[in-house]
Amino acid sequence: MTVARKPSAGRPRRATRLDKLLARGLRQLERPEAPYLLLLAGLVLAGAALRLDNLGVQSLWFDEADVVTQSRAGLGALLRNFVTAGQNGPLYVLFLHAWTAVFGIGEVAVRLPSALAGIATIPLIYLLGRALHGPKLGLAAALVMAVAPYQTWYGQEAKMYALVVLAAVATTLLFLRALRTDRPADWVAYAVATTVGLYLHVAMALILLAQAAYFALVRGARPRRRGWLTFAILLLPYLPVGLWEARFLVNGATTWHRPIDLRDYLGVTFTKFAVNRAGDAAQARGLWLFAALALLGALPLAGRRARWPWPALPPRRRTLLLVLLVALPLVLFYAVTLVRPLYSDRYLIAVTPAFALLVAGGVLALERLWRPLALVALAAILATSWVPLREVNLSTEPQKEQWRDAYAHIAAHLHPDDLVIVEPGYLDTTLAYYRLRQPAGSRLRDVPLLTIPDEYTDGARDNHDLDLYLQQHTATFERVWVVLSTSEDRLAAVDPHDQLRGWYTYNGRLIDERQYNGVWVGLYTYRGPFGAPFYPPAPARLGVTYANGVALTGYDFDYYPDQGAVRPGDHIPLILRWVFPNPKIGRFAIAWRLTAADGAVVASGREPLLGGKPLRDWERPTEVWDYHDLPVPASLAPGQYRLSVVCVPADRPDAPLPATQGGQPLAGGVVPLGWVTVER
Repeated sequence: MTVARKPSAGRPRRATRLDKLLARGLRQLERPEAPYLLLLAGLVLAGAALRLDNLGVQSLWFDEADVVTQSRAGLGALLRNFVTAGQNGPLYVLFLHAWTAVFGIGEVAVRLPSALAGIATIPLIYLLGRALHGPKLGLAAALVMAVAPYQTWYGQEAKMYALVVLAAVATTLLFLRALRTDRPADWVAYAVATTVGLYLHVAMALILLAQAAYFALVRGARPRRRGWLTFAILLLPYLPVGLWEARFLVNGATTWHRPIDLRDYLGVTFTKFAVNRAGDAAQARGLWLFAALALLGALPLAGRRARWPWPALPPRRRTLLLVLLVALPLVLFYAVTLVRPLYSDRYLIAVTPAFALLVAGGVLALERLWRPLALVALAAILATSWVPLREVNLSTEPQKEQWRDAYAHIAAHLHPDDLVIVEPGYLDTTLAYYRLRQPAGSRLRDVPLLTIPDEYTDGARDNHDLDLYLQQHTATFERVWVVLSTSEDRLAAVDPHDQLRGWYTYNGRLIDERQYNGVWVGLYTYRGPFGAPFYPPAPARLGVTYANGVALTGYDFDYYPDQGAVRPGDHIPLILRWVFPNPKIGRFAIAWRLTAADGAVVASGREPLLGGKPLRDWERPTEVWDYHDLPVPASLAPGQYRLSVVCVPADRPDAPLPATQGGQPLAGGVVPLGWVTVER
């Protein structure tokens, strides 16, 4: 009989893989760096919360919609972008092509890569600060980057800028490693990371030049030949981009950017780096705080060497590298703006990691003087950053151009034979993007689009040319939706005299007008002789007066051409006509209902009066047209139905306003309108 052998009581148990991992973790906690790593983990979580919160709340603005639309092109076209003049981020567009093929094109999906890049930058800048001086510098810089409103803003944007910041930190870290080790593998890694950065955005060339300047200025650097060879090799993949940049500058291409003087250049740039968007007082406080800390940080970094068990740069070289990474790109880019107006603060976003390290150095300098001063500085950084974070980054109010809401309104009220005009014309990619977001069967997916060539509205031609152009391209449509960017820079560049809206004001009537953040939407019908062969009849006069003095003077139905009826699932195009003697009476809504011949209510709803805008915006000496599209239930049987409306306060929908007609009170304030024909 075989007897199982019992394990010896004194025999040690064989260590499992879990035991080894626990032992390694305990050893890490005993290291002097462990407290910094725990704090770093907290900063990473805080930075992730800021960047992932409300990631899809804001509409895509033009730049985001444009780059997503570009990424939908074929692979051949995307590869040609790498050698095409004017493409300043071909690698990002190619990446987005692959990303959206897997994750889709929703607002959250297309912004997620930027959020992830912003989160990854926090531990990476810790490593860079650790390599420059030690964990204290790295942790302070990680704090600045984690809570920076500027980094959070671009960490929630479907553009390449958060990835550019990540590339700037990574290339500098790899550059320092290659200088220290002189191993071919480290130089290759640096070359690859830098090439990726250059094709994410051409402005990364400024960081490359700053690194090359540091390499050339530091005497006694051991890896001279290999380093110069690396910089020479880096020029090869950069040549296509450099060639079209040179042609752009030399050939005198025009841009929409305006010239900027040196004072504004520095003030705007460092204000953006500090607080990005806030009130004037908050911006001023942030600018002075961060500028003072950065200047202070450039001084103590040249002091004593850090005492840590890993190699760090000599103090003066640390200062030299950080100052070069901040100052040289600023000087070079300003020189470029003197040749061609190109200034946009985001083109300098690759400078922000070095700027954050200088600010962190200022905090360390205060700590050496007196630790409570450093704590006050950290508290000031958090307080200064929290104001724009709360009011802008974390706000659910519109902060970007609201193209999503604008096109959603148009999609909900489109008729057959409608036309959409987008001005300026290059903003048509916003419609292209939100077409893709519409469900199958939405009319917005197929509505015709017209863009006006700039030469017809820039004031260089006679108005007669614009008149002929619009007659030729829009006269066959029943109604025209005009969608305008309200950005002063854009309008001033393409339509400084507002000729497009002026033409439609003269030749048509404005029956719907909506204002969104950065976007204006107007719906026009023609007065004639252009347009559809059917026009609304003279309005039916009502003579209804409400207790607050408002008068409902009449109404009409703006039916489709040659139709005169609606179908189930469609809309009743109702126009109410009002006179407002007192525009300070608040906001109101219209409660409507359809009733059958037997008095049964078959459909009802409530819509804001005049789009919900305050009545003071409609103070006019003549009638105001109030446009409504009333949905007809898809299950409604054909027949004749009576439409009636009730005016109610917006905040009290259960309290209809008393109304009289011809001196006689109307029961319940109900105003009977005409009969609506529903047919299959």
